[in-house]
This record gives sequence, structure tokens and C-alpha cells, in this order.
Amino acid sequence: MRFLIRLSNDKGHQAKNVMEKQREIAATLQNGKVGNLRISSKALEFDLFVDSNDDLHAAEKILSKSSKILTVKRLDIPPTVPGKMKTIKEARNLFNEERFWESHEILEGLWHTLKGEEKNLVQGIILVCAALVHFQKDENDTAISMLKRYQSKLRWHDRFYEGIDLDHLRKGLSKMISEGKRKTFQI
Repeated sequence: MRFLIRLSNDKGHQAKNVMEKQREIAATLQNGKVGNLRISSKALEFDLFVDSNDDLHAAEKILSKSSKILTVKRLDIPPTVPGKMKTIKEARNLFNEERFWESHEILEGLWHTLKGEEKNLVQGIILVCAALVHFQKDENDTAISMLKRYQSKLRWHDRFYEGIDLDHLRKGLSKMISEGKRKTFQI
């Protein structure tokens, strides 16, 4: 079983400290492992792979001693696409909470159903989310390189796409590219 675990980052954790905690958790599980660490200003998130609910509960017990658990979400079950407007609203909310990986995942399901310019635009937003995940993994050079390549995919005939302010998104990305570091903004 694969789970997304999100912990409160109220202590301003750094990647090195979190990796040590992940190793401690993995050592307590018989067949479990952790990976894909992402750090935002609000949360620490990673994937937890376990064989049973008992292993999940053991990991939760360890985690809750050091940080508040925000999310435990099963990932090995295919997501449903609840409709275009609801999907985009949820993806925008996730983006604004710096939950870029989840935003990417929900948009990908929608992307498969789209065509033409709209499909290209949504793909561009997905790729931006993927680049922002690299920032959260402390892979800044990769993130900047991706943003430079995918910025052109954010073309649309209007300033807004289903409530997403594309001008604001483009400006935020341009600022990150020019400064070479992650900036938090909402869409």
C-alpha cells in the first residue's frame, strides 16, 4: 500500500532533519519504506509504502510524536475525475496550499479527457506543478530549467482559465526564473 503523508512544518524543518526522521520510521517497519520527500512552508510530505494497516498505524504513532499529521491519503487507488470545474477548483486549492504534487495528479486525470489548446494549457499547468515539486525536493536547478522550458505552454486566449489567473501565474514563474529560487504565490 502507498500513502501520501503530510506533516505540519511548524518547526521550519530542513531536508536533512526530515530524511533522518524518515530513516527512523523505515527502521521500525518490517517491510515499509519512505521516499519522495517534499518540503513546503506549511508541510513536510512524503510517500510511505507499507504492507499492512498495522504498519501504517505504527508509522503514524511515531510521526505524531514529532509533528501534527495533516494528511494520510492512500495513493495506490486510481483517482476519480469528478468533472472539469470541480477538478480545476480542487487543483487550484491544492496549488494554493503548496500541495503541488497532488495538484499535478488531479490535473493529470482531467488532462487525458481534454483536446486541443485546452489540453496543451492544462499540460503546461501540470508541468509547472512538477517543476515546483522539484523546488520542494531542494532540486532548484532542475526546477528552474523546467520552468524555462514549460512557460511557453501557458498560452491561452484569456487572462483566466476556469478561475485560474494565468497572468498572475506567469508573473510568479517569471520572478522565480529571474531570481533562481522558489517564491510562494497563489493562482
